[in-house]
Amino acid sequence: KKTPFVIQEAYRTARTNIIFSLADATEKCKVICVTSANSGEGKTTTALNLAITFAQTGSKVLLVDGDLRKPRIHQYLGVVKNDGLTTILSRQKEFEDVVFHNLRPGLDCITSGSIPPNPAELLASDSMRALIEKLKDEYDYAW
Repeated sequence: KKTPFVIQEAYRTARTNIIFSLADATEKCKVICVTSANSGEGKTTTALNLAITFAQTGSKVLLVDGDLRKPRIHQYLGVVKNDGLTTILSRQKEFEDVVFHNLRPGLDCITSGSIPPNPAELLASDSMRALIEKLKDEYDYAW
């Protein structure tokens, strides 16, 4: 609500561009990853704001904090990150036990959870692939 109009409009434009760029896809794209090579380039801010703008269209959106080195989504959304993605992937808890529902209208979130010693391996695991497939059935978009 406090974000200047020009910035909000930039994220709406990015949302529109993403939607149009996926128009020819044979299968609807439901999982979108925001990444870059260096820290401090705006991945968290971009993922959060795009997830919010997609939710504003009436889509059911899940924002997943996959930054397992310096997670911050929980700080921006004002939630606790005790349990989250790493808790699910290590099979300590189920998705339903760690998801935060309706933080904004249409926007759910999974925080990173505890920082693991092997983040790359955890993100490349069969558990992660299975989670992504499950999320495709429950959400219009997962970030």
